[in-house]
Amino acid sequence: MMARTTKIKVADTVLDERFYPRASVNDRVIADMVRLAEGGSIFPPIVVARTVAGEPVKPIIVDGAHRVGMHKPKRTCSRTRSASTPCTG
Repeated sequence: MMARTTKIKVADTVLDERFYPRASVNDRVIADMVRLAEGGSIFPPIVVARTVAGEPVKPIIVDGAHRVGMHKPKRTCSRTRSASTPCTG
């Protein structure tokens, strides 16, 4: 069965760490990607899965968490946070 491309709302997606291959989503990578997109770069579609063990769920991000992050509201960080502490939304 061939995958199909469908538009969905970014707000409808969820990042489930059980299925995401990276340790975390990096805010600096997202910021770099935003700058690239503003300069005209085009990124591939985000890949989501719609079911887990046969039960319907929100679309789970399988590939593209940083691309999703580009479209979510900008998160703010305190000046005192350490480099290893992620920003919170």
